[in-house]
Amino acid sequence: MKRLLAVLSLVCSLSALAADSIEDVLKHLTKPDPAPVKAYIAEHPDAPDADKAEHVLAAIYSVTGQKAEAAKVFQHSYEKLLAKKDTAILKDIRDAIRDWVEACIEAGQRDRAKEIIVRIEKDFAGDKNERLILSALDIPRDELKIPLVGETMEIAFKATDGNDVNLAAMKGKVVLVEYWSTTCAPCVAEFPKIKKAYDNFHNKGFEVIAVPLDEDRAKLEGFLKKRDLPWPQLFASGLDAGWKHPLASKYGIHSIPQLFLIGKDGRIAAINPRRPGELEKRVSELLAKSVAK
Repeated sequence: MKRLLAVLSLVCSLSALAADSIEDVLKHLTKPDPAPVKAYIAEHPDAPDADKAEHVLAAIYSVTGQKAEAAKVFQHSYEKLLAKKDTAILKDIRDAIRDWVEACIEAGQRDRAKEIIVRIEKDFAGDKNERLILSALDIPRDELKIPLVGETMEIAFKATDGNDVNLAAMKGKVVLVEYWSTTCAPCVAEFPKIKKAYDNFHNKGFEVIAVPLDEDRAKLEGFLKKRDLPWPQLFASGLDAGWKHPLASKYGIHSIPQLFLIGKDGRIAAINPRRPGELEKRVSELLAKSVAK
């Protein structure tokens, strides 16, 4: 079987060498296979559709889970565009920057992504389009702030009911940290599941703390009263309201709902446990675990 696959790959590669365009290569692809596309690019590096071929290659790597390889393709695209620094291709540069950094993040190469951001900032320091180009990094920068499983979070605030809340003081309990908004339908759809888990496990050591990204306190408090949500909520007003909330900025929250389930040891055990029955299952498992002293 391996020999047959090798022969088929060789045939595809030879077809790519004989092709006159990336479209010809794609006509012969029966599955996402980077080999024929790579062969076409190697044989036709200066073809009019070379850039398109690289986009196709990166897309194939991405859909087949080869994020690190996709990042290398995006890097090559960036290098070529950087050499031109043509204002007519600003959008292409922004796309290449964002794709390169995000591919690294998705490949688990967070440190590499941070290094790339520093390099890009140096590449465009003082450029007349610096602000516009670097704004393409806004979302990737936020993604790099989002804590991962095994990491900790620092959250302390005075809740809307006047009580002080400190995540550090909850060590030994299982805690769900929830980012949401009254204007977010998917967020609201999570409440029955969270409320059910809270009702079933609160007396066993399960807590919920919420960071609503609302700007209207009266609307938020009316919503909480109507929904009977008993866990603490943090509201920030003025310049810190909404998406500028300090605890949203600190942890790179740019989409909601965003849920972090924290174990008794104070470390994140799960992110966005939103599938049916998943939250209750994970809470039950975490409550059953003992914490090393």
